[in-house]
Amino acid sequence: MAKKVKAGFIPYIFNETIGKFKYLMMVSSDAAFGGSLPMISKGGQDPGETDQETALREAEEELGLIRSNLKNCFDVGRSSYKNYKLSVFAGEIEDVSKFVAPCYETAYTVWMTAEEFVKFGRKDHQAFVTKLEETLQKQKLS
Repeated sequence: MAKKVKAGFIPYIFNETIGKFKYLMMVSSDAAFGGSLPMISKGGQDPGETDQETALREAEEELGLIRSNLKNCFDVGRSSYKNYKLSVFAGEIEDVSKFVAPCYETAYTVWMTAEEFVKFGRKDHQAFVTKLEETLQKQKLS
């Protein structure tokens, strides 16, 4: 039996005040759907969707993302879990104040540095945030 396909999205900004990248994470309103720790917004793929389309739809639903507020979108990576495969994408946000209220599945959203996420976030999502942080730091230096 084929594994279910899920995709997630990590919006990010560079916070000039602290000199670090920050990532928008969600906390689920129902611990049965991901626990009570900050995590990447993600969800199951609808028929006919690409991984990227799924990731963006989930970010709209669970984070309140407005696509016109997104500067870019790129692939962060993939991982395979016991019951599903996860693809994660990221994109830079133009204005942190331009989000709509997320759906009922989200208790709240929180902007976190990579260090904060590694300390307080969902453990199985940490590799994606760490990889994204490394990628963005390399781009910043070049």
